[in-house]
Amino acid sequence: MNLKLEDFDFDLDANLIADFPAIPRDASSLLVFSHETISKTSFSHVFDYLPSKTVLIFNNTKVYKARLTFEQAGRTHEIFVLGLNDDQTLNCMVRPGKYFKVGSNFKVSDCDFSVVGINSDGTRNIEYNSNVDIYSFLDSHGSVPLPPYIKQDDPNKFEESYQTVYAQNVGSVAAPTAGLHFTEELLASLKESGVIFKYVSLNVGLGTFAPLKDDEVSGNKLHKEYCVLDPKTAAELNSLRSKGYKLVSVGTTSLRTLQSAWNSKEFVPFEDETDIFIYPPYDNWSVDGLITNFHLPKSSLFILVSAFIGRENALKVYQFAIDNRLRFYSFGDACLFWR
Repeated sequence: MNLKLEDFDFDLDANLIADFPAIPRDASSLLVFSHETISKTSFSHVFDYLPSKTVLIFNNTKVYKARLTFEQAGRTHEIFVLGLNDDQTLNCMVRPGKYFKVGSNFKVSDCDFSVVGINSDGTRNIEYNSNVDIYSFLDSHGSVPLPPYIKQDDPNKFEESYQTVYAQNVGSVAAPTAGLHFTEELLASLKESGVIFKYVSLNVGLGTFAPLKDDEVSGNKLHKEYCVLDPKTAAELNSLRSKGYKLVSVGTTSLRTLQSAWNSKEFVPFEDETDIFIYPPYDNWSVDGLITNFHLPKSSLFILVSAFIGRENALKVYQFAIDNRLRFYSFGDACLFWR
């Protein structure tokens, strides 16, 4: 099958891209696709669509305040901290680039920074005070890395909304958005009803949202992201699966982690970077269900959904969502897909 990006295109009204969160979180809509049947409900009713023996697998990564702005020489400068390099320097996007030459120094509050390298993609490697806990510093001085289409004078207005209630492991510059629909009350109710929770970690990078460039789907490569499925959780998932539990991945980031740790028969512990790109035809699934948000046309995430339920089904589901004015993207509505 020689698939093109245009095979995963659809007309999306820009007004359907959500620029604010649902309040409360689980007041968002939920589209359910099962056995080629589509239904619509509230996310707060997700339990009604889960079998009695269900395992929900969450990505417990935590978003840090990656965007840091400061004044120097009468201008506003910005660094966007993408993550830590192996040598503990920061890998950063910068703006405006001409002011961030090798050897450039700047200070934010009580922390000194120095540009020590420029990478081929234009990002900078930046040193900082070795005695500073950088994530604590960013938490105090940075701002929430909201997607650029969400226009806010104060991005920290959505600091709580752009974080899952179970976030634990700091490392992401974008939220695992399928998890944003769960409230603490909903989680407690699901757990009391017998739903089992398991956790993986994948540090979501900006590459998650990068457009695919090759017209041939198979010619594209995805960004690398660090993820972990620890030995204990791998063994527990294998045991639960053997006992007939239905495994449901909460989010595409959880699913990419699980598929990276799947050897076609069982889960094996995994702690490494993954650049797995899942596209049709694909039939090596480790899970039975997927909860995810609505994604953009021709994106790697919509292509993943198309692999999970079939391209024609995915296009049909998305047309239903558009016709019913469901909201797309990070603060949008959710869907539950069963294979």
